[in-house]
Amino acid sequence: MISPMVIAGPALEWAGSFALFLASAKAHGRQLRLERERAGYFEVVFGGKNPAFVEGLWKQERLLFWSLAGALCAFALAYAVAAQRFAWNSPFRPSDGSVPPFWLLPLWGGVWPMCAAFIFTGALSVWRLRMALVSGPSADRRWLAAARLGSVGWWCLVLLLTFMVAAASPYSKAF
Repeated sequence: MISPMVIAGPALEWAGSFALFLASAKAHGRQLRLERERAGYFEVVFGGKNPAFVEGLWKQERLLFWSLAGALCAFALAYAVAAQRFAWNSPFRPSDGSVPPFWLLPLWGGVWPMCAAFIFTGALSVWRLRMALVSGPSADRRWLAAARLGSVGWWCLVLLLTFMVAAASPYSKAF
């Protein structure tokens, strides 16, 4: 008989990681939209022609996001291999000596680095927006209140999901 924890572990970890991926992508995208709106561009055409500011913002963000995501993926996979080779403590070398599950590898080397890249680049967008608000003319109060409330809500969800995914991992005590 298969233990319920054997099934619940991967299922919970994948579901939580998928939710974290979607929430961090949404929070990141929201921050870019707020930056764009702050600059005065309230409408865009995805896949179409847009003002130079919008195209430049998106190009810069794609370059930053994919560079960071690729580097984090490469680092995570290299660390997993090195941990196995040199007996370092990691999810890929559990302290009890068991074989790490294969289902953890796509999360470790793909999903989680992309979540981290969304979170980091989203935080940079928050900082850029904050600098624009401090240095430029004051924003409409209703727009600003809605921007703050929505952003706080999405980033709180991202933080909550991050902790839930970490706590749900059967290997969270490996470190």
